[in-house]
Amino acid sequence: MALSAAALMVLGVVLGRQSVAAPAADPQYSELRQELREMRQLVTLSLLRQRSASDRLTAVSWSERIDEPGAEVLSALLDTLTHDTNVNVRLATVEALRRFAERETVRSGVVDAFDAQTSPLVQIAVIDFLVEAEGPRSASLLMRLSEDPRLDEAVRMRAARGLQRVGGRS
Repeated sequence: MALSAAALMVLGVVLGRQSVAAPAADPQYSELRQELREMRQLVTLSLLRQRSASDRLTAVSWSERIDEPGAEVLSALLDTLTHDTNVNVRLATVEALRRFAERETVRSGVVDAFDAQTSPLVQIAVIDFLVEAEGPRSASLLMRLSEDPRLDEAVRMRAARGLQRVGGRS
């Protein structure tokens, strides 16, 4: 008797959950979510323009809260990667851009930013990004970097290791 009562209760709960219609999406909530997305983008852009490296790091962190950043935010992040004076900001920017590696503009922007990098740490982070994002398409660039005598030995070694990972020779 107790078993059949429990079975009926479970059946009632399952049927009850299926029969309750999901509430209709309120247009005000959609507008509010859109305004919140736009506000996050504005905050990110504003903080990226600040003098303080701490503020720029905060901006990079804010960019990770944006599900679908606009072209202006991605462009600002790529510009930060290329031109920011602080190594930590540039490293954080590489990590933030990983979420958008499927976008061709991001991948090509990161490739273009490599030549502006003077820090071996950032160069290595960019190489790791390219190995993950570009895969075999990065082989020629990795080959060039692994043989570039102007680069730090650790950077050349990382490029050679990346070349092995993507199936190139080294």
